[in-house]
Amino acid sequence: MDPDGLPEADEVWWRFALLAAVGISTGDEQPFSHDPTNQVLTFNDGRNVLSMQRLYNGRTVVWGRSEDAEVAGEWTGIPGWATSDAVHTSMDKIGATFLLWHARDGWDSAIADPDLTTAFAAVLDPTIDADVLAAARSGSIEDEQLTYLGADDVAAARAVLCAASGEAPPIQGAVRNLLALEIEAQMRRTRERDRLLPQRPVPLVRWTTVCKPPAGFTYAVRASNDGLVRTNDFVPRLRAESIRSLTNILEQLYRDETTDTGGGWLFARVRFNGVQVHLDRAFDSRPLWASQSPSLEELAAEMDRRDVIWRPAWASLLPPTASSSGHAAIAGPAGELMA
Repeated sequence: MDPDGLPEADEVWWRFALLAAVGISTGDEQPFSHDPTNQVLTFNDGRNVLSMQRLYNGRTVVWGRSEDAEVAGEWTGIPGWATSDAVHTSMDKIGATFLLWHARDGWDSAIADPDLTTAFAAVLDPTIDADVLAAARSGSIEDEQLTYLGADDVAAARAVLCAASGEAPPIQGAVRNLLALEIEAQMRRTRERDRLLPQRPVPLVRWTTVCKPPAGFTYAVRASNDGLVRTNDFVPRLRAESIRSLTNILEQLYRDETTDTGGGWLFARVRFNGVQVHLDRAFDSRPLWASQSPSLEELAAEMDRRDVIWRPAWASLLPPTASSSGHAAIAGPAGELMA
């Protein structure tokens, strides 16, 4: 069996979960286990080992050891998100002979032609038909169906299935760092689309007339859940009242320029050359002048509220938001949160 011959990840997960639920319910020494905290299912009969972990955004990683198999060649191409703490902890311990991962485009393998047949044999049980699998996935499986499959304690089996349907674990240390670096690199390479916004907004022109900033003045900010955050490495040479009024103007511009479909900008910079003022905005990229970046959660909330056509390619790497409608909030002049 090669990776291309495997069913889709969701089907493998629920076949695995159903068999683990039945096995665990017997209470005897049996080869299945489930770690609900990390969403890892494991089969280990002493000869073959198979572990499967559900990750964020529908991603899945599978690893294990096939009896008598040998690893040939280098392990290559493993994406950062597929190296979770659970994978790291288990791989060396079991002497893994394969590692697979599944995202949007099917299964991929860290080595060419991995030997999967014996490790997957117990999980891809042909006696489990599509109706039973669908019932397990939806939570509507009958007691009689679980008993027929061999469950001794139906309540225990249901508990395993319920836990297997839970949320994927949060992004963990090393994986989170790798993911943040990859997203940052892609943001740096992303080109902005022209949103037909004025380079010299009238409120900013009026502000320069009143506050008279020095030539060469710059003021950079990023949007966050707590309002606009200044990202300049220095404090501009202006009175505190002038900086406060500039911040209020930028907050109002942010709200005015944010749309339900296209979202809001991530970064903005005010530039004054002594004659004209300009406002640079970044909706999709991280410019070189942006010295700080929003958190992964803030980026995910911003991308979540946009229509798909307004999401840059790197948005697909982000972790899911707590709410599918999570709008980023921006603080108003008085500090109140405004949608």
